Amino acid sequence: MRTAGVKNLVEEVLAVLPMPYSEDVIDEVFSAIALRPEWRTRYDALCEDLGQTVVNTWGGYWIAQAVGRVGDHQMAATSSLTKSYSKLYPQ
Repeated sequence: MRTAGVKNLVEEVLAVLPMPYSEDVIDEVFSAIALRPEWRTRYDALCEDLGQTVVNTWGGYWIAQAVGRVGDHQMAATSSLTKSYSKLYPQ
């Protein structure tokens, strides 16, 4: 699976974020990646390999899958890694 590295990275980040997750969890994951050097290095390597659009899109997908929620409307991101993200709500 081409995006297994993306899935592994976001699952690792989710494991350290406080629960319960907010509807802004996608933005929170990308913000955490941007702040932690080892995660940022992995993110940058994934972007080089797959492209930033693929990494960000699949990152959002894998986050939604991991937390069992669905995306609703797009919001402007606070993270420097993405421009926007979907708020996630229970199915």
